[in-house]
Amino acid sequence: MKDIYHVLVRCRYQLCFLSFALSSLAWASVPLGDYYFNQGDYLQAIENYKLITESSPNNVEAAYKLAKAYTYYAGTLSDTKEAEANYQLGADYARKAIAIQEREPEAHMELARALGRLAQYRGVLQSLGLAGEVKKALERALELDPNHDGAMHALALYHDEVPFLVGGRAGESIPLFEKAIAIAPDSIIHRLEFAELLLKRNMKDEAKAQLEALIALTPETASQRQDFDKGQAIYQANFGE
Repeated sequence: MKDIYHVLVRCRYQLCFLSFALSSLAWASVPLGDYYFNQGDYLQAIENYKLITESSPNNVEAAYKLAKAYTYYAGTLSDTKEAEANYQLGADYARKAIAIQEREPEAHMELARALGRLAQYRGVLQSLGLAGEVKKALERALELDPNHDGAMHALALYHDEVPFLVGGRAGESIPLFEKAIAIAPDSIIHRLEFAELLLKRNMKDEAKAQLEALIALTPETASQRQDFDKGQAIYQANFGE
């Protein structure tokens, strides 16, 4: 009788665990992950997308969005090793997404984003080895989707920040930003980072125009709000009366 009792108890716990696992999978969905991501709750987004990738290993959308969530979460961290580890996880899941569907431009974009942020975090001189992989990923994203404004934006930054000897071509940055904004004129991050590049090049009138266009937009997500506030602060610091 005692052995039967222990078997029943063990089965009960196993059923409870299975029930919990199934209930977790029931609420997990890409739109829910998107909701958490847009709210700036990157850890909840990671948990949600990860559940999907574990239950549906061939879900390319969940994989590349998990990569993006890890990259954004890494950007909120102050601990160097923890941030670097999360950027690396972002790159790892982006590569998994590429393995699932090589022709998915977002998978290549997220690989470039993760490696690019990792390179910025480490510093250009310490990350020259990543430059070629970032450029290759961005060019593949644009090959698959010639109107991918995010890849254009990232490639513009690449050419602005990477030394000439490693493939950077500073003269290509402004045309790429202009093309990205023509495709997505309501993008706050496009306007913000283009304005920063223009200010760095002492093109103040052009930067002012971008910041004024930014201020006229309405942020809808946590990251957009952060970029919007930064744009307002830069405008006030340079052009406020």
